[in-house]
Amino acid sequence: MAQVGLKDLHFAILTNDSKEYLSYEKPESLIGAINATINPTVNTQELYADDQLWESVSALGKIDVEIETADLTLPIRAKLGGHTIENGVLIEKSTDLAPHIALGFKSLKSNGKYRFVWLLKGVAQPMAEDYATKKDNVEHKTPKLKLTFMPRAYDGEWKRTAGEVKTVKIILRLDGNEKVFVTDFISARMMRRTIEISKNMNFEEMSVDDLDVMVEYLVQLFGKQFTIDEVYDGLPSKELVPILIQCINEVVGDMATITSGIGDEKNG
Repeated sequence: MAQVGLKDLHFAILTNDSKEYLSYEKPESLIGAINATINPTVNTQELYADDQLWESVSALGKIDVEIETADLTLPIRAKLGGHTIENGVLIEKSTDLAPHIALGFKSLKSNGKYRFVWLLKGVAQPMAEDYATKKDNVEHKTPKLKLTFMPRAYDGEWKRTAGEVKTVKIILRLDGNEKVFVTDFISARMMRRTIEISKNMNFEEMSVDDLDVMVEYLVQLFGKQFTIDEVYDGLPSKELVPILIQCINEVVGDMATITSGIGDEKNG
C-alpha cells in the first residue's frame, strides 16, 4: 500500500540503554514534517566456490536518516545537538555531545489508514544550513537534519513499525441516548461468515428473513455488545442497509488487500 503522507514527527531523548535497563524522556513534537528518509546500510560478505556464489552473509550497519521540517526552533536544536541557550542565543561548541534519541512519525497510506514508525536509538549530526538572498520568486529554505541510528544495547531493536488498528463502529439510540459501539477484532469465523453473506445476499431485494439474518450478523460482528432488538429500535431505518454494507466492505476489503497479487501469474 502506497504511503501518501507524513505528519506528527516526535523525538524522545534516550536516557538509559543498557542490558538491564531502558528509559526515555517524554516525547516532544517536531512541527511541520515535510520529508523523512530512512536508509539502512547493509554490509555483505560473499564467498565464491566452484566458480559460483557459495555463500552470502549480510549484516546491518548504520542507519542513515534525514528529516526535513518547516522549522526547527532554537530550543529544539539545542536539545537534539546537546547545545546550550543563553539569553535566547544558541551556543554550539566543538565539545558538545548530542544525546541519543528516538524518532517517531506517522504516514498516511493510500487506503486511508496510518502507518506508525519509531526509530529507537540515534544521534543527530551537526546541522547544515543553507541561506540565500531574497529574489523576485519565493524560494523556501527549510531545515534538514541528518541522524545516524543504530540498534539498542538493551534488546538489539532499532525500529518498530505498526499499522492503524482497524475499528468498525455503529451508533445506536438506546433509552433516548446515542451510544457508540466499536469492535477492533475480526475473528477468522467472522471473516468466513462475511464472505458467505457478501456472496449470497442481494441488498436490492431483501426479504424480512434476509434482514433478520443481516442484523444477527451485525450483532455477532460486534461481539454481542447489543441485541437484535436494540439494532431494530436504535438504528435509523435509512442507515441500516448502508451500515451493513459498510461493515461487510471493511472486513472483506481488508482480505482483498492482504491477498492482492497472490496466485496471479507473473512474467519475468
